[in-house]
Amino acid sequence: MRILAPDGTVVGHVDIRKPFTIEVEYQILETLPQCRINLRVLTSDGTLAFSTADSIDPNYNAGARAAGSYRTRCFIPGNLLNEGYYSLTMGVDIPFKKILFMEEAALGFSVEQTSDLNTRFPEKWPGAVCPLLEWQTKPLD
Repeated sequence: MRILAPDGTVVGHVDIRKPFTIEVEYQILETLPQCRINLRVLTSDGTLAFSTADSIDPNYNAGARAAGSYRTRCFIPGNLLNEGYYSLTMGVDIPFKKILFMEEAALGFSVEQTSDLNTRFPEKWPGAVCPLLEWQTKPLD
């Protein structure tokens, strides 16, 4: 498991404004009737920021997964997570039947404000997520 910057390099910290990728390489020793990769992203105090699984991908194949080596990637958009340290818990299961693997705090990384603070917010906002949302204000006639 590793964190990749937009240029594909392995990193331990990411720029709050830029997307990054969580990449998992694994080997299946025998054909499985189904297989799902799960990720949980937790803040430094253990609060669940969000969870996701490869099964939400519209191209996910819910059928059998043959023995072999695989690489699964989860793409995280920029301007989603707030500044701070996060840990990743990874699991593999046969949905609703069996947990095959679970590793709590398998990997840690930090999200950093790497530019002038005034380009985003003058201070760190509370919460695990800090999305850059579109706003609009117009005078009323």
